[in-house]
Amino acid sequence: MLRKIVNSFFICSISFFISLYFHHGNFLLNKGYELYYGAFIISWGISSFVSRKFKMPEDLPLLNKFYTYTISFFLMLGALALIIYKYNLVGVSRFVILNSLLIYFAIEICLLFYKYRNRIKLSTIRFKYSSRAFIFESVLFGLVDLFIVNKIAGNISFNAINLLLFFEFYFSWFAGSFLSHQFHAAYRRRNYWAFIWIYIRSYIIITALSAFSAFMNRIEPEKLIYIAYGMVVYSIISFLGITSYYFIKKHRMITLNVTGFQIKGEFGDVLLNEKETDTYNLVKSSFKGNNSGLLNEKLKSLSLKRFPEIFDFLDRNVDLNSFDNSYSVIFKSDNISNIDFLPDTSIQFLLNIEKLNRVPDINEYLAEANNKLMKDGIFAGNFETIYLRHQTYLKRYPYYFAQLFYFLDFFWNRVLSNMIIFKKIQFSLINSNKNSFSLAEGLGRLYYAGFEVLHLKIIEDKMFFISRKEKEPVKDIVPSTGLLFKMKRLGKNGENITVYKLRTMYPYAEYLQEFIYDKFELQEGGKFKNDFRITFWGKVLRKLWLDELPMLYNFFKGELKLVGCRPLSQHYFNLYKEELKQKRLKYKPGLIPPFYADIPKTLDEIMESEDKYLTLYDKNPISTDIKYFAKCIGNILFKGARSS
Repeated sequence: MLRKIVNSFFICSISFFISLYFHHGNFLLNKGYELYYGAFIISWGISSFVSRKFKMPEDLPLLNKFYTYTISFFLMLGALALIIYKYNLVGVSRFVILNSLLIYFAIEICLLFYKYRNRIKLSTIRFKYSSRAFIFESVLFGLVDLFIVNKIAGNISFNAINLLLFFEFYFSWFAGSFLSHQFHAAYRRRNYWAFIWIYIRSYIIITALSAFSAFMNRIEPEKLIYIAYGMVVYSIISFLGITSYYFIKKHRMITLNVTGFQIKGEFGDVLLNEKETDTYNLVKSSFKGNNSGLLNEKLKSLSLKRFPEIFDFLDRNVDLNSFDNSYSVIFKSDNISNIDFLPDTSIQFLLNIEKLNRVPDINEYLAEANNKLMKDGIFAGNFETIYLRHQTYLKRYPYYFAQLFYFLDFFWNRVLSNMIIFKKIQFSLINSNKNSFSLAEGLGRLYYAGFEVLHLKIIEDKMFFISRKEKEPVKDIVPSTGLLFKMKRLGKNGENITVYKLRTMYPYAEYLQEFIYDKFELQEGGKFKNDFRITFWGKVLRKLWLDELPMLYNFFKGELKLVGCRPLSQHYFNLYKEELKQKRLKYKPGLIPPFYADIPKTLDEIMESEDKYLTLYDKNPISTDIKYFAKCIGNILFKGARSS
């Protein structure tokens, strides 16, 4: 690397003196040019360091190297212009400045292409840009550009000077954006921080080129503040705009392996498609009545005659001939009165074609459906997820109108509907509502009501489900949908304690733990792989440890200690070995678990880590906690150990 630096420095100096000779006819440093030479070298050093061009691997493709050299050159323009303004070197000839820069860049690029001439492959160039991103950014910068020109020139008239300024700044924006791949569609970057770095880098390059344009046009130093204001305003609005676009568009897709399903989706609201397979595990009824075998014909020829896809979904997954027509109810209604007149535990099969989203009190309705079903009775229905509703808007309206209508729908039916006052207003105005919820919440409500979800399929933009009555509805807990999340966990001596955290999962997601465990595989660290219950803001809170802050209340209350095994739910606790269970119950759970000291990858390794900690703690409590605390903090700060 040292050799690269020396060679580049030599080329930089040669370029400067060649340009000086063309202008003066000699190589003498006088009339302030010695200061300019220093500024030239400093700007070269800054741009080379920021662009990291000397740290590029030798086997990097030629076009990638050319791209880095170009960015370094543009950063050098901006750095040099700012240094000249700062130290009032405006008397230096712009001919020398521009020539020295162009000669330096030309020599470096020529040497680069000569050295790697055998690696030129034009087929590696890919042009994949988003027209929406381009239109948004070009209009936004155009308005900012007009503001800058108006402030610098004192008017907005389109004379030759103003037009030149306008197009020079516009070129700065285009060059910086194009080089940084700013117009790439959001879905081509799965990681948000990698996506946002593209824009931050482009803001830096645009500012650098704009500063150099100002210098070349001899703009007074006191007017540079308008360029700075313009760049700050543009960067903030652009940042907010593309961040909103990134999360609204939701192009980050995940693929999960689930028994019986192929799941694709984004940010916890996933899209499920049934796997194509020749074998199906048909759900059968254990109860035999007098009219067994008639339900199939009734559904096909009468109730679902206009809904062949729904009938096919049921027929392929449920042995309809094992259900008695006399003990089956099929209807389309959002009114609970359609089932509350039925005797309890009197129905084998219950199907409602109406979306659950339209039911005013979903929990009450699902609990009533559970009460009417016999043991192992089947409840089939459908609901519309947030993702599917968004897709419906995109199909019906032009893109930007669809986004606006979806936002208004989400705000009315998701945000305001969770506020008791507005919920009553909504119901009084339209005598109904259209609850908006994610897939995680929809499934969670079914499990909360005592159902086990067996099959899922999207039909006509609705998520159809087949569920089985597994147990009675949960009655002693009212699920929280707010920011503060209360969790039932096992404390010392098996006592149930309520642990507080900031919500990182969708409402009702906690009731899906058994469902997730049965159908999903655990990833490294004992967490569920690609857990779609976690919201995108929840991932951020977990990375920054902000979700754990309310647990300090449990610590000061005396239910948790500083270092100790993490408090577990009853279901997760049941996965542990019996000997470790007894050990765990002897002590208080902790805020900082031994997980962050050993960083285990599997559930067995987690149990081994906790067993080791508890054995040491049993012998020397204070010294063990001090050692584990130091090691955990070290791994968190310096090795990036995090809760996913």
